[in-house]
Amino acid sequence: MADIAYIVDEKGQRTHVIVPLKTYETLLALQELLKSGPLAHDELYYLNFKQHQAYGYPQGLKSNPQFVLIKGSEVALTMAPSMPKRIVRLKEDLLNNQSLSLDVARNAFVLTRDIKCKSVSQAALLCSGMVINGMEAFKNKAGFSLRTSGYGRKKRIT
Repeated sequence: MADIAYIVDEKGQRTHVIVPLKTYETLLALQELLKSGPLAHDELYYLNFKQHQAYGYPQGLKSNPQFVLIKGSEVALTMAPSMPKRIVRLKEDLLNNQSLSLDVARNAFVLTRDIKCKSVSQAALLCSGMVINGMEAFKNKAGFSLRTSGYGRKKRIT
């Protein structure tokens, strides 16, 4: 760390860091990877609803991720009347191609394979049977939502 220097203000507080060019370039590359690169799925996010649980991981662009629901995730038996038709059709398709099976003991449908949803909210609506915001509903073990973890579109400051 001898290659790192600091610029301090008149109070002695560090305000800037001077680093070697190679370190700076590495940081820039890491920043780009975090912004738009493929995401690792080592951290699972959970959706708890009506004593059921679904889980999976975001995939793709951090600003607009898709969501992979993992085999064994539970899907509500019923859907709210306000459910968008595209979600109702998705559930019907999953039942027809046997990606969902009825588990009487769990009082839910259960995924028989991993499935990729077009969005986090599509996954949340499918599983919960309610209209909810997936970016807020899916949380990691520490209790942070996907939005809190840095996923989704950022609000523009005007």
